[in-house]
Amino acid sequence: MTKLSRITSKITKFIFRLFCLILGLHVLFIVFLLAAGTYKVMLSWTLLDVSQEYKKIDAYEGIVLKDYNKQKAYKRSFCGLTETDEPADFSYHGEQLNSTAHDTLQRLAPGNAGHIGQCTLSPDGRKILYVKANPSDEADPTDIVDYSYNVLNLDDGTVLEYFRNPRAGLGVEWH
Repeated sequence: MTKLSRITSKITKFIFRLFCLILGLHVLFIVFLLAAGTYKVMLSWTLLDVSQEYKKIDAYEGIVLKDYNKQKAYKRSFCGLTETDEPADFSYHGEQLNSTAHDTLQRLAPGNAGHIGQCTLSPDGRKILYVKANPSDEADPTDIVDYSYNVLNLDDGTVLEYFRNPRAGLGVEWH
């Protein structure tokens, strides 16, 4: 009987420890999901983006992103977008596109043309600033994860990311 009770005790302790381990992993997984969700919400509320790739764009200082609903203009800074007093044209909202820039984008990136929103030429006419919706999967192009504001260099075909965020609806201007 003593031997049987020892084996039963060891099995009970093992099952209890296994249960605690599984419970702990579930709690960690839930905390991870909450943190990931909070991060996405924080990004969309704060216009945060710590990528520094935008500094490689010539004349990036002239790029203005516009929130039509709030009638506010933003410029890129170290940690994302910051409000600016620079004048911006809020007279239109939506998919008004620079036809030359849009036609060029469709020709150079035909697979992505359906995801491209507003676009405009740089002041020197050598680059195109455009908004691109990024789907989670090309099989379901309506499931948009975030939006990137990119600059296409027409001289060499390179694309640099100016800003990326889950928030949509920002218009583009390049002074």
